[in-house]
Amino acid sequence: MKNQKLSLEQLTAMGAIELEQYRDRGREWRRVLNNVVLGELALPEGWVANAEEACEFRGQVPVVCRINPKDDERTAIFLCSSGADVPSWSAVLPYQGTALSANQGDCLAWLHTGDTFEPEVVNQVLKNVSEYYRHGFTRPEQLVAALRMGGLCV
Repeated sequence: MKNQKLSLEQLTAMGAIELEQYRDRGREWRRVLNNVVLGELALPEGWVANAEEACEFRGQVPVVCRINPKDDERTAIFLCSSGADVPSWSAVLPYQGTALSANQGDCLAWLHTGDTFEPEVVNQVLKNVSEYYRHGFTRPEQLVAALRMGGLCV
């Protein structure tokens, strides 16, 4: 494991099975995957990112990064890689449904999906979300509604 390097080019060339195999080598190898992803993120000012090392975010894919405003863990974007049961990379924003919605439990707003890790696209998503957040849409439900009105999520 010593001196193991992984480039962005190598990461983006990996398919779901290769990512799973890399993760299955152990925690240190998973950390290498995470570090490549985290190193490519241009976080908005005042936002932080943490990568899953075990299953702390209930992730079932090799890369799961939680990105949120520094003092607001309820408003978090999860950037997830593809995996054995998940065909693509995604960025999602969890929120609670309302009493009037069909799904009153946990809901997901899909901010991005792609075949590979696309840092420039993910960074634009983060920039867009942070702008809405900065303009006062701070609760996840408000943020999702505003992003949908702006055509930035489904």
